[in-house]
Amino acid sequence: MAKEAVAAFYAFLERTPEVKKEALSLQDRFEEQEDRIDELIRIAERNGFSFTEHDFVQFLYERSI
Repeated sequence: MAKEAVAAFYAFLERTPEVKKEALSLQDRFEEQEDRIDELIRIAERNGFSFTEHDFVQFLYERSI
């Protein structure tokens, strides 16, 4: 279920340009990857999506295979 939440958040980003822009800005705002992921999860939570850092990384890994 959590991986589905990550996938749903990615779909939401594609439909919501202002939130996508905020998410893309994390690359410039944070030096550490972990900080970027933490802030991305906070953005997701503010928009009704719930998943952990582990869920997020697992989703990216499975998507890359």
